[in-house]
Amino acid sequence: MDAFYQNGRAVFEFATTTVLAHIKEFMQEHNLQADEIDMVVPHQANLRIIEKLSQGLGIPLEKFAINVQTAGNTSAAGIPLALNQELAKGKRPQKALLVGFGAGLSYATMLVDLSYFN
Repeated sequence: MDAFYQNGRAVFEFATTTVLAHIKEFMQEHNLQADEIDMVVPHQANLRIIEKLSQGLGIPLEKFAINVQTAGNTSAAGIPLALNQELAKGKRPQKALLVGFGAGLSYATMLVDLSYFN
């Protein structure tokens, strides 16, 4: 096969198991409780993955920046785009988790203190 191919089911499983475990480990290492997170800005792969991350973390979906329904999967631009859209709506989170995954099934999480912008 010489065309791009993605195994959607495998990506879903990866994101909802490996990435979820990574986020939990990150939160544990940084002594973060779910109720301390003001916003989660995940890669906008698809809504089903974001919903599963919300459930698995015990963080309400309302705290997730989501634009995949309107912008689609914008790849590397998804996190800054979704964060910018939430800030433009007037939301001012102090602690925001930025969660990226994809590109060869790599992943990373960053905690950002946005109180400076409040």
